[in-house]
Amino acid sequence: MNPGTVYEYTIRAFDTGYNYSLQSEKLSEATYKDETAPTVPQNLRLYDGSDTFFALRWNASTDDAWVEGYEIYRDGVKLGEVKGNYTYYEDKTIETGVTYVYTVRAFDSSGNVSLESEPLKVADDYGNTFNTAAVIQAGSEVSGTSIYTYDRDYFSFTAPADGLYTIICKGSFNTSYKYLYLYDENKKTIGYHSTIYNNDLKIEQRLSANKTYYIEVYFGSTGSYSLKVVLPSDTESPTASELKVVSATETTVTLGWSGSTDNVGVAGYRIYRDGEEIRDIKNSDGEMKYTDTGLMPGQTYKYVVKAYDSSQNVSEASNEVTVTTKADTEPPSVPKGLRITNKTATSITFSWEESTDNAWVTGYEIYKDGKLIDTTDKNTYTDSFKASTTSYYYTVRAYDVSGNKSDESETVLCDNTPPQTVKNIKAVSKTASTIDLIWDVPQDNAGVSNIIFTETAK
Repeated sequence: MNPGTVYEYTIRAFDTGYNYSLQSEKLSEATYKDETAPTVPQNLRLYDGSDTFFALRWNASTDDAWVEGYEIYRDGVKLGEVKGNYTYYEDKTIETGVTYVYTVRAFDSSGNVSLESEPLKVADDYGNTFNTAAVIQAGSEVSGTSIYTYDRDYFSFTAPADGLYTIICKGSFNTSYKYLYLYDENKKTIGYHSTIYNNDLKIEQRLSANKTYYIEVYFGSTGSYSLKVVLPSDTESPTASELKVVSATETTVTLGWSGSTDNVGVAGYRIYRDGEEIRDIKNSDGEMKYTDTGLMPGQTYKYVVKAYDSSQNVSEASNEVTVTTKADTEPPSVPKGLRITNKTATSITFSWEESTDNAWVTGYEIYKDGKLIDTTDKNTYTDSFKASTTSYYYTVRAYDVSGNKSDESETVLCDNTPPQTVKNIKAVSKTASTIDLIWDVPQDNAGVSNIIFTETAK
């Protein structure tokens, strides 16, 4: 029966000869109105998926009447709903590599809606087909996650040289099957390994230089894994590079270097500043150039670069270059838009637009009636004082990392001074129902903005 609905009843009697009595009087009765929401859906989980969809499941809610259906939300926006006993939904509008947050709400026949389920955060880190395979480099280890049962992740790589390659996959899946496939450039299987429990997956296969190969991994449960393609026989380091300074500013140094060579192929370059590694640049990133940012003006730095290959053999250091950043004599821009954002009888808060600088702005000096009272690294400030009728004038100056200071900003007034008393009030004309008044305009440090009239009849 439907909650909050009136039902009418009549009764007729009949005997063994199927003789029927007249109908009884009508009885009208209403079911109770349903104001109780269903229970919250539990155990929202990812059941299946691919490059194009995620399939969600959850445990059914209960209700004092009955559950009419479920609303499905993604990132707070309603995606759709399912009716009846269905506790399954497919989101067919996903993109690989994007993180989504799902919730579900149950509703009953009276329109009562449950609270949202616990959120489910989902991100499929790698593609699930050959066409969406993630490109990796031999010698580099990648990490991945199986986010649902038999989540298939695809990878591709180009063999840098002829040789016997080893593909190793390690996963934290103690009680499920694990699968590792190797395919050639025509998507034909050339290697396969499966196992169960806590064993690693491993394929050894002789591959040809400059050919593209594909790897597929999938698991019988959820969990994390690592994948690496190595060429074990390579022990030769790349040659050293020739490093030079391309340019320098107050806060940046741009470096360039000659390409190293290797028997298999250079995988990347590591940049060192004053003996510490500051950047790892993959060989596939483009030109052999790097700009080091966030430096101090007028400081001296020393750089070297080292090349490495896919087997992590590292070259000797390049020649060391020494470079001094330009001295900074340029002040920051003047803070603009100084304005009051809050004012009480004992405090004032004001803010301004951030200044810019050829290096970077370190902070701001706060001036009150021409005197420095404080500094801040934010573009807002609150000054507190005792209640009085004294007004204050504030300005702001920006300063940079080299100590250069901007000019003072425009002034903002903290007006605590009341206007002078209104004087010489007098009537200039009147009728039976009106009186026209005039008075001397009172003086004020910021200008009178309004007048309050008090009228008393006697």
